[in-house]
Amino acid sequence: MTAKQTLAKRLRDTRHRRRMTLKEVERLSGFSSTHISEIERGRTSPTVKALVRIAEALAKDPCFFVESRELDDVSLVSGTAGGRPSGAREAPWMAPLSTGILGGRLRAYLARSEGPVEKPLEDLCGCDTCLYALAGSVRLQAGDEEFTLGPQESLHLRCAEAPILSVEEGPMELFVVAQPVAGLAPGRRSGS
Repeated sequence: MTAKQTLAKRLRDTRHRRRMTLKEVERLSGFSSTHISEIERGRTSPTVKALVRIAEALAKDPCFFVESRELDDVSLVSGTAGGRPSGAREAPWMAPLSTGILGGRLRAYLARSEGPVEKPLEDLCGCDTCLYALAGSVRLQAGDEEFTLGPQESLHLRCAEAPILSVEEGPMELFVVAQPVAGLAPGRRSGS
């Protein structure tokens, strides 16, 4: 499905779910029902201004209509969804705590290691990051700086490059929250 078709389907489906007529969307958005119908049928694309006003009329974030993945307003991840990948006994593995939400950029992970390891955390590259040590002790090298976190200690920093996590002895458990920052190196999704 093309981007225009996806946008059209999401607009039409949202309007139908809200049980709104084209005339109601017209009244709330200020755009003609004919124009909205043309967008819903994929015959034309809305301007950014039109998309914002139509999205507001439908009580939806405009991002919903243009996101590559259809995301919900809420993300609920079961306790088994972030299960241990095969071969993750020694290396720190990061289980996602969220699948992402509509218009959201925040990422949350639980990092664990059962033994000594040193590994770059590629998912944190280009992010404003906060780490909280739940158990064990970890060393984090970010650029020229090095930090040590013990249980119940936290660190908040910007990571232009992937920070290197070192664990001298396990087990270690770390809660990680990251948000990409414009202008920093883009984060790579490597499945760390």
